Amino acid sequence: MRLRPQFHSFIALSLRAMAVYGQSLQNLTSLLTSTPELSALTELVFQYPDLVGELSQWPSNVTILAPSNKAFDELMTLNTTAQDSTPLNGSNNNNTNTVLSILQYHVLNGAFHSNIFVEGETAIVRSLLMTNGFANLGLSNGQVVLGRNHEGVKLYSGLGIASGVETPDIEFDKGVVHIIDRVLTLPYSISQTAAYFNLSALAGALVRTGLVEALDTTPSLTVFAPSNVAFQAIGNLADELTTEQLADILKYHVVNRTVYDLNEAQNDLRLATLEGGEITIHENEGGWFVNGARIIGGKEGGVVVANGVIYIIDNVLNPSHGDITTTYTPNPTLSTQPPAFTLASYVTHIPFTSELVSGTPTTTTTGSPTQTVDDSAATALELALAVFMTGFGAILML
Repeated sequence: MRLRPQFHSFIALSLRAMAVYGQSLQNLTSLLTSTPELSALTELVFQYPDLVGELSQWPSNVTILAPSNKAFDELMTLNTTAQDSTPLNGSNNNNTNTVLSILQYHVLNGAFHSNIFVEGETAIVRSLLMTNGFANLGLSNGQVVLGRNHEGVKLYSGLGIASGVETPDIEFDKGVVHIIDRVLTLPYSISQTAAYFNLSALAGALVRTGLVEALDTTPSLTVFAPSNVAFQAIGNLADELTTEQLADILKYHVVNRTVYDLNEAQNDLRLATLEGGEITIHENEGGWFVNGARIIGGKEGGVVVANGVIYIIDNVLNPSHGDITTTYTPNPTLSTQPPAFTLASYVTHIPFTSELVSGTPTTTTTGSPTQTVDDSAATALELALAVFMTGFGAILML
């Protein structure tokens, strides 16, 4: 569900009307300092004097997703070691940039009241986060947060982590604030997100074909990522594939546009892939499929990444099935669809994992993404986020 500009205008007019009738709204600083539940956020913001000026430059008509004290307590409790080793203070430029990115991700470009999150639909709301490290979506598009309503509003950020809205619709002079119970997670790259979800076969295949950088840096992609079991189901063919053949198969899983909401596919959605062929996204008896592969998590299975969105699927797609034929028609009664490749058979080992060497994004035993890169860039707050995410495992959007 994409939000209409008319809605933004209505909210802006409503706020101006309230001011005209003498119901003066407090500014953000007043709201933060007068709301006990937000004292930790207030303290964090004012540890960075340069950010105060940055806050004053934010536009009117915004939504602020404000983590509660409980959200920060949870994060910092999990991050005690990192907190002790690298204090959070304003003297570190890396810290400041990271905190700014986090704050920008918590500010949505538009005043969105909680009633826009409708049960059964996905609200795609863009933030003020536009940096290439965490948002590479082209045309100065801000990174997205996905909003859904299942017995309460949930906001999904990087790695599919959900933040619940505790206190909605607190108005201030530039828009509206929702207090949330968990700090939003900055989106990771495609390869790091694959590592987080332990998609080691996919990660190894990307390394073998040299496609890691292309997928991590190309803006606005949708990736349908086969699970390890999906690759094992065609494991006997893995060693027979040339690098070019494997690259074509992987490219067939990538679409050069973002599809955050599968409701677009109610009547089948045909999309061109980077391989050149087409895939079809469709619903079948309540299940959601791309060609003959089931999308794990269904229509709400999308995970936000820095340059788009990933859906995990239970089958490796076959580029020769680009035309609509019975060869890809799924059987929704099956928990796992049969392989899309003839003569394929299951192997017990996970293919392509021999390609994963030092320097490749890997997964810790707890499922947190790690990478052997320059550790000086790993600020305390970045570590805090990594540890924070560790505590919740590889969450698929259910």
